[in-house]
Amino acid sequence: MKIKLIIPIIMLLLLLPEINDLRAQTSFFWQHPLPTGNDLEAVKFINQQTGIAVGAAGTIMKTTNGGMNWEVQPSPIYAYLWDVTYVDLNIWIIVGVDVSSGNNGIILRTTNGGTNWSIVLNQSDANYKGVDFPSPNAGYVVGAGTVHKSTDQGATWVLQPTGLGNFYTVDFYDDVIGAAAGMNSLRITTNGGVNWIAQNGVIEFMFDLCAGISCTGPSTILGGVDAAVSDYIIKTTNGGLNWINYHNFLSLNGELMRDMEMVNNTGFITYNNGRIHRTTSGGLNWTLDANFMLSYPRGSLLLSVNMLDENIIYLAGGGGAVIKSSNSGLNWNYLTGYQTDLTGIQFLNVNTGFASGDGGTIFKTTNSGNNWIELQSGYLKNLNSLYFADINTGFAAGDSGLVIKTSNGGLNWVSQISGTNKNLLSVFFTNSNTGYATGGERNNGQGVIIKTTNGGDNWFTQLSGSSMNFTSLFFHNSDSGFAVTNSNLYKTTNGGVNWNAIAGPEGYDIHFTNNLTGYAMGSNPNVYKTTNGGNNWFIVSTGYNNAYFGIQFFGDFGIAAGNLGRILKTTNGGVNWTEIPRITENQLRSVHFIDANTGYIAGYHGAILKTTNGGLSFLQANNEIIHKSYLLHQNYPNPFNPTTKIKFEVPINHAGRLSNVKLIVFDMQGKEIAKLLDEELSAGVYEVSFDGSLLSSGVYFYKIETDNFSETKKMILVK
Repeated sequence: MKIKLIIPIIMLLLLLPEINDLRAQTSFFWQHPLPTGNDLEAVKFINQQTGIAVGAAGTIMKTTNGGMNWEVQPSPIYAYLWDVTYVDLNIWIIVGVDVSSGNNGIILRTTNGGTNWSIVLNQSDANYKGVDFPSPNAGYVVGAGTVHKSTDQGATWVLQPTGLGNFYTVDFYDDVIGAAAGMNSLRITTNGGVNWIAQNGVIEFMFDLCAGISCTGPSTILGGVDAAVSDYIIKTTNGGLNWINYHNFLSLNGELMRDMEMVNNTGFITYNNGRIHRTTSGGLNWTLDANFMLSYPRGSLLLSVNMLDENIIYLAGGGGAVIKSSNSGLNWNYLTGYQTDLTGIQFLNVNTGFASGDGGTIFKTTNSGNNWIELQSGYLKNLNSLYFADINTGFAAGDSGLVIKTSNGGLNWVSQISGTNKNLLSVFFTNSNTGYATGGERNNGQGVIIKTTNGGDNWFTQLSGSSMNFTSLFFHNSDSGFAVTNSNLYKTTNGGVNWNAIAGPEGYDIHFTNNLTGYAMGSNPNVYKTTNGGNNWFIVSTGYNNAYFGIQFFGDFGIAAGNLGRILKTTNGGVNWTEIPRITENQLRSVHFIDANTGYIAGYHGAILKTTNGGLSFLQANNEIIHKSYLLHQNYPNPFNPTTKIKFEVPINHAGRLSNVKLIVFDMQGKEIAKLLDEELSAGVYEVSFDGSLLSSGVYFYKIETDNFSETKKMILVK
């Protein structure tokens, strides 16, 4: 199930032409880094001022001032976007993969500089990875065994005969001379794609990947090949009649080559660890660009290079990173993005919060996350968890038994002697003196629980042993608490003097709403619940095949966040969960809600996401145009596979109260399949996305229920 309460403004304007004031509210939104921390697979500049970058989670962002500021543009589809290019200042083309379909290739096009994008092609199993427009009348898109060509500025595309090949990259010297390359695939054309000639044997082994190709002259083509044994450069100067492979031009210890681009004799190669290699000899010699080798933990995942000319170069990569050089790589400026992973987040009140992560990273906000300031912890080890007992006193725990403490709100940190060298993954304090930390060795399962009763001046081991790789702690008070592993759970009622194993529940995180009711979740498809203080646990729901690392509950309301940017929400104590529309594919590690409306999630690449409406998304119009009665629309598309959208409208409640609205899906036997909503809503127009991936084909019904209104409609799932 996937909940998505978003209505495009344009659609609303068409449906309700009298709207003159719209107030958009999204589910979760980015607070750090801004404008986004999603991976950027490609960046392209048409001139020194205007460029577009694209990447994961349908990310499209544009700059008009040379990369100093970026604005996220709306994508018509949630997709992984691999490449972008331009036809002119207004017409741009993006290629990628429709995530919901698995590997359908999509081509997006804008004719107004990115204000609006439309899908011009959705090709089954095409898996588009590269695009190039040598001129307005000749454009090429490559993917899994396919090359498509456009002669009308990208409005329509025609499949070209290429034979077998899994293409990742394409580049043309002019309208007719070009090359496409990929996984053990290399083909060239000299007649605008009418014929593609296989260059057999140039890419040496089956799983060698040509990550970047450049046609620098009518007869000169260079490619960078990522190989299992030794990366190499391929080059021809006679249109493919002969090729030379340059081996051992660098030693990178298994690092992945991600992209290569050449302008004349100058070229750059990017790698997954942030390294860059540069040539000024047409690829004959390469030097490591030491100017950009950032110290730990700022190593960057560099995925793309774009050369505006031999001097102005842009790089794009993990965490929304865009980096620029104006002097051919001698110096680089970080324009936007962040790479360090965050694994813990906590708020003390509505304004003040902290986040911790890899390499000793600690962030602080004093204005509800509108600004995050990076503090100097003084340590380089990963800080996996943090806990503040009050506004001034806080602790962070990390790798190799590191525990650090602040007594002045994070301005200064001092190390404490923990008595263990295990990686500490969770820390929890019941007051400023009494606290616990737990963790273990990920490879051998050696776990540990340590405790302090004097504010961390002394720590002592309470429990250790094999098969105890503890991942999270939760305490009701100084005596009663729980520690969870990915195979079982432990409970203490005497401050950790004794820890008793409880078979059954397991997970990456654990949370209690009161002394009796608690939840564990994360390491398998089950959600575990207790209603008697943890003595007995039962599976309250199952089928969530994703790792969830952070959970939190307020009464029956709960949020879980984990791999691939997935966020689940429940409003009935974990019985049913809906997936909140994703805005990232970064791994999400930690959840902290101040109340059932305002919450934060921290994750990889410095991700900090926030919601102010409990994960609900909608676009609310002003009161003058809201309908006077409830209205349930027919889902669209219908039939659907596997997702569809359900729109409904909530009228003004003249008693001055919010309206309780339930939206339920059930099958032909009347069995409830999903509860998409059970919320107190204000007047507005809403749209919910329902995901039937786990259901069989057939007829289903959806029903809206309020205090004085009920309506049911039919929808059909066809797989």
